[in-house]
Amino acid sequence: MSATKQNASDSLVRQLQALRRAKGMSQSELGNLVGIPQSYISRLESYDVDLQL
Repeated sequence: MSATKQNASDSLVRQLQALRRAKGMSQSELGNLVGIPQSYISRLESYDVDLQL
């Protein structure tokens, strides 16, 4: 992955996590809201998923 795409992915993940926390939501609550498993959100937030931007 190029440095630009990696930076964009990192920025998106940081923003997602910051917004989730600002709303006082757990990973499970966010997952239920958007229809994806909590485990996937956890993997996103720990940079264990390639977002393929």
